[in-house]
Amino acid sequence: MNKKQKTIAAVFVAILAALIVWAVESVPVPPEQKAVQPANKIMKYTGGNTLSEERDGVKIWEITAETMDMNVETQDAECTNITGKFYQEDGNVVEATAPHGTYEAASKNLKLDGGVQANTTKGAALESSTLKWDAADSVLIADGKAKVSNGDMEASGDRLESSDGFEVFKAIGHAHIMKGKAQ
Repeated sequence: MNKKQKTIAAVFVAILAALIVWAVESVPVPPEQKAVQPANKIMKYTGGNTLSEERDGVKIWEITAETMDMNVETQDAECTNITGKFYQEDGNVVEATAPHGTYEAASKNLKLDGGVQANTTKGAALESSTLKWDAADSVLIADGKAKVSNGDMEASGDRLESSDGFEVFKAIGHAHIMKGKAQ
């Protein structure tokens, strides 16, 4: 190999080296990716949507809400302007209204809140801050200045619990029961 060929080979190697360095250095760096927290997937429903629970083919309760936001993954729901019915084994039905409520699908518990008004088909009237359905114990729980009246009986307490539509109930905390006419 003569001097001219060596020079051409050296220039060729230098150009090849420069191309390799340029190719490696000019590869774009991907932008730094930020960890994205998966957002809860919420379905929004409006206009009279209904949730209900059944056991052995018997409806336990049902609520209808003006708006309902349901988590697609957990099936939990948050509702506004609710009307609901809680069905008792003896045919008594507790009909309740509340401005807000939540449903937990895992426990099947339902909570109406924001000031609950309820009436039963057997003539009882109930007022409380919240009304909860405890699915595990099959009991309705009225919390927060709870008051029930039926005929000439009035009862109040911090909490009222009943498994039969407030025909028979337990008053807890600052309990007061009055039967007959006050004098």
